[in-house]
Amino acid sequence: MSQEPAQSPEIPREIRPEQVPFVVGITGHMDIDERDVEALKTRIAAFFDWLRAPLPKDEKKWREINFQDAKTFPKSGLGLKNTPILVLSSLAPGADTIFAEVALEKSTEGSPVIVRAPLPYSLETYRKATTFCSDEFSEEEKARKLRDLDGISKKVGKQNCFPVRMRPVAAESAQDSQEANQDERDEERKEEEEARERRRHYQAAGEYVASFSHLLVSIVDEAESKSAKGAGASDIERFRLEGFEDRLLPVTSPFTWADCGEVIRLPITRGKRRKAENGGPEEVADPVNEGVKLILPAEPGKAESSHSHEEPPVTHLARMAREIETFNKLPWDPKDPLCEFLKVNHIDELGLSPEAEKIVRRLERPITLRWKAAELTRKFDGVKLSVMRWMAILAAVAALMLHLFSHWHLSSGHGEAVSISDEGHHHPAEEMGQEKPASADHESDGHLSAEPPPGADGHKAGPAPEEVCFTVIQPEFHDPFPRAGFVTIALILVLAISVIFRRYRNTRKEPRRFDYRALAEGLRVQIFWCLSGMPYSVAYHYLHRQKREIDWLRYAISCAAFPYEPWRRDFEDLTPDDQRKLLSLVKRLWVSDQKGFYARSAAENLHKLHAGHLYGWGLTLAGILSFGVLAILCWVASISHESGAVISQASRIVWKVAVGLATAGWALHFICAMYGHGGEPPKWLKPLMGIRLWYVAAAVSSSVILLIYWFAAQSLHYPVPALVDWWIVLSGALLVLGAIRIAWTEKQAYAEHARNYDGMHHLFAHTEKRLTDLLTDTETAKDPRPAHASAQEIIRELGKEALNEHAEWLVLHKVRPTEPFLAG
Repeated sequence: MSQEPAQSPEIPREIRPEQVPFVVGITGHMDIDERDVEALKTRIAAFFDWLRAPLPKDEKKWREINFQDAKTFPKSGLGLKNTPILVLSSLAPGADTIFAEVALEKSTEGSPVIVRAPLPYSLETYRKATTFCSDEFSEEEKARKLRDLDGISKKVGKQNCFPVRMRPVAAESAQDSQEANQDERDEERKEEEEARERRRHYQAAGEYVASFSHLLVSIVDEAESKSAKGAGASDIERFRLEGFEDRLLPVTSPFTWADCGEVIRLPITRGKRRKAENGGPEEVADPVNEGVKLILPAEPGKAESSHSHEEPPVTHLARMAREIETFNKLPWDPKDPLCEFLKVNHIDELGLSPEAEKIVRRLERPITLRWKAAELTRKFDGVKLSVMRWMAILAAVAALMLHLFSHWHLSSGHGEAVSISDEGHHHPAEEMGQEKPASADHESDGHLSAEPPPGADGHKAGPAPEEVCFTVIQPEFHDPFPRAGFVTIALILVLAISVIFRRYRNTRKEPRRFDYRALAEGLRVQIFWCLSGMPYSVAYHYLHRQKREIDWLRYAISCAAFPYEPWRRDFEDLTPDDQRKLLSLVKRLWVSDQKGFYARSAAENLHKLHAGHLYGWGLTLAGILSFGVLAILCWVASISHESGAVISQASRIVWKVAVGLATAGWALHFICAMYGHGGEPPKWLKPLMGIRLWYVAAAVSSSVILLIYWFAAQSLHYPVPALVDWWIVLSGALLVLGAIRIAWTEKQAYAEHARNYDGMHHLFAHTEKRLTDLLTDTETAKDPRPAHASAQEIIRELGKEALNEHAEWLVLHKVRPTEPFLAG
């Protein structure tokens, strides 16, 4: 039985919605000599292989990725094994077409390489341009160029060939307009205007390719790289390195230098340079033997920036590639993000027309990408909270161990068991089998205790039932094992904190948590801008201050929804009723939803802030109060002849007071918390709410210390220090716990979040009201377009405010990274 011939794999046309592509732009000369085409294709293929080649994990080895005087690409690449490559090419003859053809061949080999074609004109108009139909070309050459264009555009897909929209030209003054009318018949003037307009179209296409690319490949003749300003390949390369001079694209930022980036230059000799003035061949170097060059963006005032001695030139590209590759490899739960985002079971529930539904379905890619970023953010948030929680617990226990090590003081004399009675006396335990030394007096060595009086029959009286709770077993000799164990445990816990923190930092989950949240929030705004029919890019209003750190986020957001012009065109083609439905959908899914989110988040952060300060300062004050009580007792005991009786009597009093304070303090705390969430508290409760912190502090200081001491003295069959030592240990532990709780609150930035979220809540609330009024007016207006335009403008400005808030959040948390707790 014969086998069927293997079919070539289908050329991929689309990128999976949850993937972030690495975007490569191409600019180059059109007059490539035919003798150089094959060598150039080989070099371009090597470029794609370099993109896939492994990237060293150690950043120190990135210095080995050297492009200086390199004849070919280095062995170490960018490691984009699981990342699709998106190529932007204007499909002009020469370098653009050759590069696109090689990219498509890489696609047929199984590599996910996708080609998109931003054109200076529509495809039909482009075929008639002088680029393909110039009078300088022969008929055979024209036919060949058009045949190549039709063939490659068919492979790319005509739906992926789109004209680049330019910013409208500024209105001319009346005098300029009059002069233009007077010169209207001047053919030379008309030709100049047509040439200038044609150059603007080609320059816009080149700027689009350069500004939306992670990396620009420039196939230029280095002898012309410093040519005059214009729309040529050398000019596009210069704009990429130094910044765009003219804002031709409406989607770009006024900070045109924000789009600067690296350029891979593949030097080539233009065909016209191979012809000498006398018509003979010119002696020029073979272009394939000239080195591959990586050129970095220029610094202000410099033509080209030199290679930094502190980090290798490939650092920025490598970091972007590593973050993109990591994001694409991370697993996630693929659900139906579109319906989840729209909060419907099926898209038909929205009641949209087929045209409006088509716009909504086109949002699947940015919505899916945002869903993945948000899910990873929640996952990394949980990891971060878990790490912080464990470090806080271990730090508190380590501090407690160090306190025990410092204050675990036991007697080195004869052992005895003493019990503190109601009268403040102590009794040796008969089961110890030892008699009390005759030299013992009312104050034993190193212990605050008193000698018990003998009973009526001459024997030592046994402890009363109420005395058992204060029984302390004294050792016969000093045992160093507990102190050595405490300091060892403390050292182990500190090392454990270091290991946990180091492992967490090495996984890079902290910066990626920030990046993925910024990506999700930026995509949220981009989604609703597109749904509102606004052809604006979030990437050009977002994170300019963090350029070179998280550029990959801006590129990921931009390529999730571009080209942007179809969003405007399709929205304007809808009926007024469909436009109102889409704007109402934006109001419901974004404005109203975010208004509620910010209100809940502000209240939640405010509650966490107050709770953190309450418990943190409460524990701190508890430690201070317990030290104060201890100091008073020590002063009283120092002037008393029976210091043991003073201490025991004071302990019994403090014990009884503690029960009442604990009951009253915690009851008052819960009452205040209940009224604080339920509304305005009664007048009689307001003064108590102001002092509830002190109640809680007193309750904790008295009850916790004595309960732990009672448990240790009653339950442990091992010598324990006296009450004074325990009092010091536990008081210090309360101070440490209070400091850790306050540090936790400050690290979480609850105060800043509460303030920012409250401001955003009011902003979204006012916006919701304004949009509601505008959309209500359009239902009865004869011409709803002005109201819809106003709604779009409001949505755009609201998006900018949301982007600013996200950027502030990012900066706030990046300057407060997760660190080990050092309160101990």
